[in-house]
Amino acid sequence: MFENQTVSSAVLFLYDWVLMLPVELDVVWSKKLQPLNVLYIVQRYMPFVDTVAILFTGKDNELIYRYLMLNVRYVYTIVVLTIRTWAFWRNDIRMTIGLVIFFLGCWAPNLYIMHLYLQSQACKQPSPLPEIGCVILGGKSILFLCWVILMVYEAGEFTFNLFSSVASH
Repeated sequence: MFENQTVSSAVLFLYDWVLMLPVELDVVWSKKLQPLNVLYIVQRYMPFVDTVAILFTGKDNELIYRYLMLNVRYVYTIVVLTIRTWAFWRNDIRMTIGLVIFFLGCWAPNLYIMHLYLQSQACKQPSPLPEIGCVILGGKSILFLCWVILMVYEAGEFTFNLFSSVASH
């Protein structure tokens, strides 16, 4: 049952890619390769790597792999948004250093907490429905700390952008 959902999700993802391909060829691939194009290409095609890996990964590793790739994609997206904030501040050297320190100060603990959380998970294969993978029995209840850190980071980014907007008007 879950294999069908995974395959149907992959087909829907491929369908979306085919629909957007003409626009993408016109806007991205027909232009000279620039840093923004590279950021777009990585962001656009990272899920392809993800989808292929999930289709060919064993059930035991699928949950951990999905969490890992979700974090990689999310961190990459945040890096792109952080670059946008840096650009709002007109590449100011103080903001460059501050954003790097802020990013590392929030994301290093976040990824470490996620690692501790995933390592603490205990699962059991359900006997009547083995196709659903494992049932999580428990683990450390520290995942909320990741959300707290993400809220702090997002609030900081919002504040930096707000100050930049107010200062420019």
